Amino acid sequence: MAATGEVSSLVLNEVCDEPETSVVDEARLQEEDVQFLREENTRLASKVRGHDTLTTLFGEARLQVAKLRKQLRCKEGIVYELQSRLASYEPGTISVGAEGLDQPLVSFGPSRSLVESLVLEVASLKRCLHELGPMPREADGQHLQCRTSGNVIGEKHLSNHDQQLEGLSNALTQEKKEVARLYNILHMVDEERAAELMRLRQRVLEQTRYEKAQREQFDSLVIHNRELQARLAAAAVWGRKHDSQDLDTVDPVNRDFSPAEAVDHRVEEERDLETSTPNEIANFTGRDSKGYTSAQHSWESVSWGTSLGEVEVFEQQEQEAVKHLRISEEKRQQEIDICVLVNKIGDFQDALLQKQVAQDDLQRKLHAKCLECERQAVAISREGATLKREMNKVQVLEEKCQSLREALHTLQEQDKTPSPLPAEMILMYEQQIQVCREDFESERQDRERAQARVEQLEQENIRLKQLVHLIIVVWIKVVLVYWRDEDNVMLIQAVKFQSNQTFIYWPLNGIVSEYFKGNWA
Repeated sequence: MAATGEVSSLVLNEVCDEPETSVVDEARLQEEDVQFLREENTRLASKVRGHDTLTTLFGEARLQVAKLRKQLRCKEGIVYELQSRLASYEPGTISVGAEGLDQPLVSFGPSRSLVESLVLEVASLKRCLHELGPMPREADGQHLQCRTSGNVIGEKHLSNHDQQLEGLSNALTQEKKEVARLYNILHMVDEERAAELMRLRQRVLEQTRYEKAQREQFDSLVIHNRELQARLAAAAVWGRKHDSQDLDTVDPVNRDFSPAEAVDHRVEEERDLETSTPNEIANFTGRDSKGYTSAQHSWESVSWGTSLGEVEVFEQQEQEAVKHLRISEEKRQQEIDICVLVNKIGDFQDALLQKQVAQDDLQRKLHAKCLECERQAVAISREGATLKREMNKVQVLEEKCQSLREALHTLQEQDKTPSPLPAEMILMYEQQIQVCREDFESERQDRERAQARVEQLEQENIRLKQLVHLIIVVWIKVVLVYWRDEDNVMLIQAVKFQSNQTFIYWPLNGIVSEYFKGNWA
């Protein structure tokens, strides 16, 4: 019985051990904290969406308030302008009282509002009536007529003000329509002006090219004319030289004479001819005709040679002019091609900048997605470590429960006789065993739930990695397809040659470089 009491006390001490219960309580508290934090996170996420919506509505409300304030300022300006226009009118006056009495004049002028002006007019009339006191009956009709005339004047003022306000509102509407129409016309004028400027630039460019071609053609014709004049002058000199040689053959006496001396000598010969004999005259005439014939033949040969040379030279110059015009046309076409290529290069630079901006944006998004995936992976690893620690604690508790069961089983085998323990102790042991069983079942459920959560997080991590890999593969394929295009490569080389730019490719935290190392083939 003593041994049985010691064993039962040992079992009770092990069951009621404070560290074990503290570990179980701590595990439950941790699980409750985790559940509370998850609920709090969900609640805060829903609140964040609500706060974002409220922030958006607040921004829209601020914009609406600003718009209303602007409209209010415009209305205040219109009211101020109307008040200034009303104040510029001269106030009207009427007399109050009986005829023959020196009564003060009651003024009816513009005030801040028509209702206030009417109220002030009525008050002033009442004040005047009170100051005058009781009037005779013959003055009542005149007083009533005066009051009636005052009301009529007030109504006229009111109708005039209404008409003025209506006219001003109509004028304001017309001005708004006119401003909108002018704004549309201004936009149309800007577009037409741009088109007209482009057309004028093209016309000026064509006119400049035409004038340049005409100038070049004129210069070539001037040069050709000068060459012809020089050739004609040379031909004339050559003809004079041959003429002088023919004259020398006809009359050797005049060989060394100058032209003036030759003329004088010829005059003297004619004078001598008048006094000469018929034989001498015949001899002189035959000699002169022979010289004239030889000179005529020499001039014909000179003119024929000159005409043939001019034709050949003209054909050569015409060929040179055609060749020069063809070269100028080719140069002009090359200039046009260069301008078109420069425009294409400018367009390509703009498109390249846009694509580079889009690529930077995609790179930033991809980098943010990678960082988010890394954070999620770290959170998953931390949660997995926490779950592993909890599972270790659960395993320790299971081992302790198993040891307790074994001890209880040994006690039951050793002592098969009815327990001498009181009913209260037995009931307490049964309650403790029931508590341990419930704890074991709850811990097993927690372990299964934790294992399912770990598997879910691992699947989520694998899916995120596959998504990142797919994004990287698609981006690299787009880049490779774009840069392998021959037209793009030629334009890129032209851009590099024109602007001397350097293209930089940023690795995404080493991911792209690792991908190229493993998957370049």
